[in-house]
Amino acid sequence: MPLDEEQVLEVIRDRDAKLAQADGKIPIEEFEYKVRRLINDYIRPPKNEYKLDRALWWMDRFKKELRTDVRIANKHDLFKAYEVENIIHCAAMSALASKERKESRWGLWHMRSDYPMKDDEHWMKHIVLKQGDSFDDIRISYAPIIKM
Repeated sequence: MPLDEEQVLEVIRDRDAKLAQADGKIPIEEFEYKVRRLINDYIRPPKNEYKLDRALWWMDRFKKELRTDVRIANKHDLFKAYEVENIIHCAAMSALASKERKESRWGLWHMRSDYPMKDDEHWMKHIVLKQGDSFDDIRISYAPIIKM
């Protein structure tokens, strides 16, 4: 059941309060560097199941560390933390979609070393990601390709 507007605002206020209270030892800039480096290590092509699983594991860990290990000293750090949170969320969605597509397609960008061939019979469709009941609930579905 979808949340109403007040419930959504409460979730956002709670998330913001937790993020603003973070009193860790790691500066947000160092944390962002590590996030970006590991995204580049594990989500960049060529992709495979092992690398994508590692990426998802790291993104889950980063979501927790952002609230416990990162120091938020001022408003600039808080806004930077929001940016890093979005980067983590986008990386997780990218890894999930890449893991779902068990083929290689569109040149280097969707190259899977464990599924090196294109498979039109099973994968001539779009992968659609939607947010479920919570920020971390990402649901996968498919949509047909509409030919013009």
